[in-house]
Amino acid sequence: MLACSQSEVVATRALDPGAAGSPNAGGSLGGAGGASAGFAGGAIAGFNGGTADSNSAGASSMAGFGGDGGDGGDGGADPGTPCADGSWASDALPTTACQAWAACAIGSYVLSPGSAISDRQCAPCPVGQTTTTVNATKCVPVCQHGGAAVTLESGRAVCDCPAGTWGASCERTTLQLSAGDSHTCAVKTDGTVACWGDNTYGESSPPPGTFSSVAAGGVHTCGVKTDGTVACWGRNDVGESSPPPGTFSSVAAGGYHTCGVKTGGTVACWGDDYYTDGQGDGTFVKSSPPAGTFSSVAAGESHTCGVKTDGSVACWGDNSSGQSSPPAGTFSSVAVGHSNAGRSFTCGLKTDGT
Repeated sequence: MLACSQSEVVATRALDPGAAGSPNAGGSLGGAGGASAGFAGGAIAGFNGGTADSNSAGASSMAGFGGDGGDGGDGGADPGTPCADGSWASDALPTTACQAWAACAIGSYVLSPGSAISDRQCAPCPVGQTTTTVNATKCVPVCQHGGAAVTLESGRAVCDCPAGTWGASCERTTLQLSAGDSHTCAVKTDGTVACWGDNTYGESSPPPGTFSSVAAGGVHTCGVKTDGTVACWGRNDVGESSPPPGTFSSVAAGGYHTCGVKTGGTVACWGDDYYTDGQGDGTFVKSSPPAGTFSSVAAGESHTCGVKTDGSVACWGDNSSGQSSPPAGTFSSVAVGHSNAGRSFTCGLKTDGT
């Protein structure tokens, strides 16, 4: 028999009369031998069916230890529904509102992603770097000269110059580009020619002056100047860099020969004429174009092809693999190779796009 004073019973009730989630809520003190079941009606019940029996002396007695453990209670508050993706809350209580993750502005990157219980963390990019989209995960270089930052396959981020420009500071501009065996040349917007790569024979050392087009061959280069004349530089063992007089609309440099479309539409060629027409008649025709008028010409390693003004293609030179036997049809352009890899075939773009 356990005795409590009346004041002790009142103090015990004052703890929390059955509040949800409190230590005394609905039998959370329950267990082996009984529980205080919510102080319903002011009595401590559940001790084997007994009650707190107040005696005339003002004391209470508790009876019935070893009962059924009383009511198990409601087990505390509902933890609530987790925040949706893109939002978070500091705890899981249903009374705590979810809020959207912070947005990492351009110029900063995501340091750590958000979760249901933590906000997204942002950090500023290092000096000289930035981001181009909100919530970017990595910084890229600041492109000081226009263009856009691009990521290479290696993972390295670099600045891509605006179209038509190139160089370390995008300071160089190009109107037309041509690649030879081991060198490249370009006509700049001011009309001058710039070349780079192998320069064993001077093929990358253009003369002064302004040009409308340039063509890089095997180890020589030729270009049409703005006055229509042709200038060539580089190797000249067989006359490939010795153009005839006259004015031209375009020029094409092959392995050891060069051809150009003259302003009247006829084609003139100069340089090596070693390869025959493949017919076994001993005629050397690589630098011997057929009659007729052309809109363009392409010189290869050992053969040449051109698009005639009626759209058909004519070829001359080495035909050991059929590279100088074009199919019927009309074409807008034709291309041949002037290295060993491209000496045995020809490709053309037909007027229907095929």
